[in-house]
Amino acid sequence: MPGQSDLLSQLAALQGGNQTDPAAMLAEHADPRVRLLAQMWAQNREEDEPEAESAAPAKAETGTSEQTRRLARLRRKLKILSQETVWLQDLNEALAAALGACPLCWGEDEDCDECDGDGVSGWDEPDAELFAEFVAPAIQRVREAENRRARASTATPRRANPKPEHNQPNASSPQ
Repeated sequence: MPGQSDLLSQLAALQGGNQTDPAAMLAEHADPRVRLLAQMWAQNREEDEPEAESAAPAKAETGTSEQTRRLARLRRKLKILSQETVWLQDLNEALAAALGACPLCWGEDEDCDECDGDGVSGWDEPDAELFAEFVAPAIQRVREAENRRARASTATPRRANPKPEHNQPNASSPQ
């Protein structure tokens, strides 16, 4: 998995006493998916962080146990991020196959080893089963919405008491 070795090396650096914030390191990662996951992780960390204690730790051992807790939390988060990354990669590959697109860059990278930047939708033959699963329901929904709009624009509004046109004689008035 691209980037996982970077994550693991960053974790190892933290274990070695490097106090660099791992979320900040991941937020600067080259892979935009890792940056997105880092942003989600940072939001979760803010929600998970307990309120700041008013008293400072009295012993150096407290700092070590705090570092151990942070390291354990980082390991849990790394495991979650790794699982989410695998899930997102699987979903990306399925959607790319459904649309016949390059699963690596979707045609956005001229240096792509897979498609040389040509891998937009329709670049390859779409997978029929995945197309039916992911794309066909969306197409059906778009068509239904278009049909509703077409019916709404052609329907004539009905009035309870239609007003006579100015140019046409009123049926109740003499001519």
